[in-house]
Amino acid sequence: MPAASRDTPAENSGPPLQSPARRFGFSLALLAMAALLCILAAETLLRVHFGDVARITGATEWEDARWKGLTYSWDVYHPRFGWTNQPDYRSDSRVPFQLSINSRGLRGEREYASHPPAGVRRIALFGDSLAFGEEVDDDETVSFFLERDLADSEVLNFGVHGYGLGQMMLRLEDEGFAFHPDHVVVMLMLPRDLERDLAQHFVHNKPAFRAHVGALRIANLPVPEASQQPWLLRRSFAAAFLFGRAAPWVAEREVGAQIEVLRLLLERIRERAAAHGVPWTLVTVTNSLDVRRLRDAPDERAVLDALQRAIAALDIDVLDLIDFLEQRWRAEGRALSTPNWHWSRRGNCLIAEQIVQHLQSGSFKSPRHPADSSRRRVQCSTSPATG
Repeated sequence: MPAASRDTPAENSGPPLQSPARRFGFSLALLAMAALLCILAAETLLRVHFGDVARITGATEWEDARWKGLTYSWDVYHPRFGWTNQPDYRSDSRVPFQLSINSRGLRGEREYASHPPAGVRRIALFGDSLAFGEEVDDDETVSFFLERDLADSEVLNFGVHGYGLGQMMLRLEDEGFAFHPDHVVVMLMLPRDLERDLAQHFVHNKPAFRAHVGALRIANLPVPEASQQPWLLRRSFAAAFLFGRAAPWVAEREVGAQIEVLRLLLERIRERAAAHGVPWTLVTVTNSLDVRRLRDAPDERAVLDALQRAIAALDIDVLDLIDFLEQRWRAEGRALSTPNWHWSRRGNCLIAEQIVQHLQSGSFKSPRHPADSSRRRVQCSTSPATG
């Protein structure tokens, strides 16, 4: 028999070796498929978590903000503040409390001239939903009780729900000084208002405040309407999270950044108020939910303490009511709170009482009826039914 050939089929039956280029292409395809699966998984998880891409980038079109069943139908777009109160608004069935806004966007039906009447001292109150009086009627707000208890005075309520300190500052500069107030009160909710300052979106698109080489920088101005956002960021949760507005949501909880921006904002308010010859007071508060949790949340208490120390180090008039509110909460509990953790009629009355006492102990002196004003404050403190 002839000898078997060396190139027999048995010896060459294995698969042919692939070239390096084919192996690279195959690996690249696997990586692309894995990346696509990761993106799809991230997209699904983000959709489940956020529910609406607007929570990352802002609404695709202007729409009423909603929170816990409440529709903020009184919001209107503003190119510098992000949003403000709708002029001449009256509450409807979507708002479960009596709410009026005058023609200048101030809480209440009363209209105000650019200058206060003769013999009347004018206070301009700025703040977020606590100053605005969310979930309480027009005659149950801090501004109402201030005006009731300060003789020969009127109180203009510039509060807007969801505002941070930076937006309060801008509204004071753009609108507040034009009403020639005799005193400005800025009611700041710690720490939440400061968390908002660094974000470009909260409730709606808004200006973002940053510290850059020791100076205040304001980004996102003019505030864009959401329809100006790129197509992809309005439709893809993953793209919005990676390339849209996600970074401010992460940065907003950096306490060091909050403190630096806080210092710069307060210094600017002090400078602008001095330029207009208007004394001002910073009133620090918190909401009823946060004040309830302070005893059991040492990390949150540490953040709050750091913010309070930073404020105390500045040369400004400060009324810190957080400890007072914590004490009142321990004594009275839910009687001081609305269903969604704003201060109730009685809570607002107690806050106003403390502000009145502080103002009357300083440069703000009511010219007449001090005994009558003091009597009302006693009623607020001793009888929940009347406050």
